[in-house]
Amino acid sequence: MYVGFLIKNYFIRFIMLQTLIPGFDSEMESITEISTMGSILAFNVSFKGPEHFWSTFPKKWQDEYEGASMHFADPAVVWPLMYEGNIRWSEIKLPDVRGVFRKARVHGLNYGALFSRKVNNSKTILSVSRQDRELTDGEMMSLSVRWSRLSNIVEGRAGLTDKEMEVLALARDGFDYSQMADKLGVSRGTINVRASKARDKLGANSITHAVAIAITRNYFSN
Repeated sequence: MYVGFLIKNYFIRFIMLQTLIPGFDSEMESITEISTMGSILAFNVSFKGPEHFWSTFPKKWQDEYEGASMHFADPAVVWPLMYEGNIRWSEIKLPDVRGVFRKARVHGLNYGALFSRKVNNSKTILSVSRQDRELTDGEMMSLSVRWSRLSNIVEGRAGLTDKEMEVLALARDGFDYSQMADKLGVSRGTINVRASKARDKLGANSITHAVAIAITRNYFSN
């Protein structure tokens, strides 16, 4: 269920998700209409954890899960790291040696599904749950399309334009703003605007920070 990857500064990273995803509150409402027992959004995931993470699963379950370090044996963690695609929890064939699904049902997480994507060599994972029934095929399709789009927004260059990426690439190569302006034949003010937009879209506090984020997400490999 990915609760074990809950990070201490999750609120800051939630704010960054609000910055990265246009209409974030509306997107969450649409997911919640289907995932009535909560959901987890995890972006740029590795075995060390996600870069961005948000969970609305019941707090008592989150506390129990994290306290017992269940993520190492959770099929709902292992499956999306191993595979891409969509799957209902009930369809996962991996062993549940710690009885994670059984323990989750005590908290009302009786049914659920996973949506795993790979963008720019980075995994994004959505986990959703209901108490009353399995997700329908239509709901699975709706969440699949939505998650693919959100994954591309956050991991697929976060909506950066080619000109904003150009500024980041030059900053990576050691150019200052004046040198960028000379090379591109534009004013320094134009470079400032492009750099500022790039920082905002990436949730960075400086151009150096923005470049570091872009490198981490493999944006320059496109």
